[in-house]
Amino acid sequence: MKKRILSIVLAICLVLTLVPTMAFAESGKHTVTVNAGEDGQVSTDGTSWSNSVAVTVNDGETLDGKVQYKADEGYEFDSVVPSKIVSAAAGTSHTVLLDADGNVWTAGFHSYGQLGRDGDTSTFAKATKGIAGVRIIAIAAGYNHTVLLDADGNVWTAGSNYLGQLGRDGDTSTFAKATKGIGGVRIIAIAAGSNHTVLLDADGNVWTAGSNNYGQLGRSDSNTSTFTQITVGDGVKIKAIAAVNSHTILLDADGNVWTAGYNNYGQLGRDENTGTTKPNPTFKQATNGISGVKIIAIAAGYYHTVLLDADGNVWTAGLNDYGQLGRDENTVTTKPNPTFKQGANGISGVKITAIAAGGYHTVLLDANGNVWTAGLNDYGQLGRDENASNNKPNLTFKQVAVGYGVKIKAIAAGGNYTVLLDADGNVWTAGKNKNGQLGRDENKGTDKANPTFKQAAVIPDAITFEELLNTPINNDSVFLVKFKDIQKPVIKGLENGKTYCDAVEFTVTDNDGIASVKAENTTLTPGTNSKYTLAKGIGTVTVVATDKAGNETAVTVTVNNGHTYGEWQSNGNDMHTRYCTVDGCKGYETKDCTGGQATYFKKAVCDYCKEEYGSLLTDLTAPTGEITVGTNKWNSFLN
Repeated sequence: MKKRILSIVLAICLVLTLVPTMAFAESGKHTVTVNAGEDGQVSTDGTSWSNSVAVTVNDGETLDGKVQYKADEGYEFDSVVPSKIVSAAAGTSHTVLLDADGNVWTAGFHSYGQLGRDGDTSTFAKATKGIAGVRIIAIAAGYNHTVLLDADGNVWTAGSNYLGQLGRDGDTSTFAKATKGIGGVRIIAIAAGSNHTVLLDADGNVWTAGSNNYGQLGRSDSNTSTFTQITVGDGVKIKAIAAVNSHTILLDADGNVWTAGYNNYGQLGRDENTGTTKPNPTFKQATNGISGVKIIAIAAGYYHTVLLDADGNVWTAGLNDYGQLGRDENTVTTKPNPTFKQGANGISGVKITAIAAGGYHTVLLDANGNVWTAGLNDYGQLGRDENASNNKPNLTFKQVAVGYGVKIKAIAAGGNYTVLLDADGNVWTAGKNKNGQLGRDENKGTDKANPTFKQAAVIPDAITFEELLNTPINNDSVFLVKFKDIQKPVIKGLENGKTYCDAVEFTVTDNDGIASVKAENTTLTPGTNSKYTLAKGIGTVTVVATDKAGNETAVTVTVNNGHTYGEWQSNGNDMHTRYCTVDGCKGYETKDCTGGQATYFKKAVCDYCKEEYGSLLTDLTAPTGEITVGTNKWNSFLN
């Protein structure tokens, strides 16, 4: 078993490549980076602890004795994983993920080989066909094809090649280099439309191949299966590219937007051929509404375009029949909206940092890691219940819930689904899952909606720390040591099994944050003083506090509707005084004063809190004019 595990780990290491293979043969040395999760630290000497260490080893050498870890208080070691997800791409019905070590993970529709692997498509698995040992740095997903970019600037493609979108010949179910027209060209960015592919080289030039029925390649020639460099203005350097259904968007170094392709709904942000199917095969600057605005990010939906400016404002143009533009113009119609305007419904004053456009929906990410969505929600792709399972528009951006305390760092939008990536490298999905594109089993094979974001099943190959230390290293590698929270929440102010006579306040603390506090399955909300309250007369309840890691603490208490007093008690003469009228006697005295009025005390004690309640009884034969004292607290009269 151990040999089998070590073989698996060795196979993992072979794909964790940070430099070309040629360099390994020449130097024979590798750098291994070991990162600690947020709940622990790592060290190379046991004295200097940090979040990350880098160790240089010879080829075939192990890390034994070179790295160690320690967990924070309240945590313990969980596992070592060789990577975490750092990027996501969503196609029409398949999803592509990229981990920190350059491995590609895929799930979803596989009829054209676009997943680049064999086996079950309901679960994310590594795509290894043709790219084993290749370090990938960027990913893109089209309608039925997938495009990858490696660390050396080479492009790899798999899937449908019906219209030449792969830029190569041969077996299309296995990833292979796209070399037609770009042999020797160093590519730095990739984009995949429905049936076309767009590339950006290191000199700021754009190359296109695939379907060109609406001019989305930005050229008019017929050799569309070969990547060809296109012309974008005079001396214009492009820095970002986006492609979708039948139009392409480019962003130049000065923040200007250039568009080509289908413009029936005004998605090109210019007036040419709106409302018609005439192609627009020449890239021209889109200035309608954004003249002078510096754009920093671009995204393209089926028939709409989304832009982000340097101030965090969102601009939209194109089809708005489902409210995907986030503005009130021409909803529930197919009228064009060729002028970019700020899509501010619901996000006025919110600073947006990233944008994504799906088929008929738009996804935004703000500076605080929150997600906002608008548009069509027929499959739950907005991650909210509003108009799920119907075709009604949702033209106001609203913030959606993604787990407790989860901060999102990257977003992607597919045809009818949405993919989110959180700060810890976890993947969250919502929307249509008929082909397993959500990477989870819920409603797979059906057209039912999945309107709640849930974690997708992306399972890296976890190993123990001993296996990490004893595995021969043959490539530069990156590992993450994960820790798990084992400390239970602490409930202060409630004593297990105790009865309280009035409303009682308590607090709950934990080292990693509280997920919920419930009393008999009813969720409690803390007040302004951060304390929880059990109401007077609630009876016997069990309070359960749960932290974000799932650890629980339970306390059972009873809260009565007041005090429960026992029988009256009396100690006779030891508890009497006299009110004196004889000269020399001063008020309440414990000595016997002739001619005074005798008074006697009795008390009752609460069975639970031991509070005392007293009564003073006066002598009925007392002289007229003497002081009369009524019922009151016992402690008030004992002097």
